[in-house]
Amino acid sequence: MNFFNQLLNHRLNPFLVCLGAVLVFSLSSSLLSAATIDDLQFTLINGETEYSVSAVDPETIAGTLDIPATYNGKPVTEIPDLGFSSPYGSSNFPDITSVTIPASIQTIGANAFQNCRSLSTVTFALDSQLTSLGAHSFFYCHMLTSIVLPESVTSIGNDAFSLCALLTSIVIPDSVTSIGSSAFFYCSSLTSIELPASLTSIGSDAFRNCLELASVTFLGAAPSLGDTVFTQVGILVGGFTITIFDTHEASYDSWRSLYTFDVVPGLVMLAVTTSYTPSNQGLSIITHNEDSAGTLTLEHTSNLGDSASWTALSTSEYQKYTDAATGTVTRTMTLDPATNPSGFYRFISADSPNSN
Repeated sequence: MNFFNQLLNHRLNPFLVCLGAVLVFSLSSSLLSAATIDDLQFTLINGETEYSVSAVDPETIAGTLDIPATYNGKPVTEIPDLGFSSPYGSSNFPDITSVTIPASIQTIGANAFQNCRSLSTVTFALDSQLTSLGAHSFFYCHMLTSIVLPESVTSIGNDAFSLCALLTSIVIPDSVTSIGSSAFFYCSSLTSIELPASLTSIGSDAFRNCLELASVTFLGAAPSLGDTVFTQVGILVGGFTITIFDTHEASYDSWRSLYTFDVVPGLVMLAVTTSYTPSNQGLSIITHNEDSAGTLTLEHTSNLGDSASWTALSTSEYQKYTDAATGTVTRTMTLDPATNPSGFYRFISADSPNSN
């Protein structure tokens, strides 16, 4: 039994990760034809008011998969457990190369796309209603290369992206508070990652065996750590560097017996996320928990990753809102997609996160 098969037999404990819309981008390597409506089966759920969708035969479904938002006049809201995954013990795996999931889908069940080894592109609608991603939903989907999680994500569950061996980059928004055990276990091609200021905990083995992970940047105070979070990290690139901001340095004192840090000044790029606003068709750029005021420079890139080239578009005023009950500060700027290029945006500021 080879290494990956041992892992597959060993790491199948259920979990639930609460997510909003997820965008995963990469290039398909297959020219297989598209799956059709005849490849899908629909099951009435929730008092026969909605449909669940799955493959008629996961072992034969192949090519591009475009899941419909409605069927027989009713919304399609669920992809069930094992919906597009071949039965346990099968040697025939689904040959889906890409999947588009409509905004109507609210739940993706456990193991839904597990072992879809040809899957290279997963696209969720920008106004997605997705709230939960089941255990091992995309486990061992090793054609996936880049992931962008939106601001609605609050937690990344156990084994969420384990064995995504070609994953090179992931954007985690400043809304995620926890990363579960083995969430990125053996993502051996991941090269760098920024962890948001909102993060409070990282589970055991979360980044274990990320063999090419050379840089980990913490934007906020030290989260709690499980066991062996960074074991075997960066060993193919000469080790890895942890970067922290001087304003949070004291919170990392208990880590010093295990790690050394590259400490940088607090004048840094703000962590941002993007969201789609259906009411005004605008793309809102949002920052959280920042007290400083002033102007921000808007930057754009057409792709993410180490090769991303950011271009300054403008220096613009943003709106600032302070929650009276919690003191949380949110800053937003709304863009018109009709006049702004598609891709990814971020704010750059020389403001100190701790200034008034």
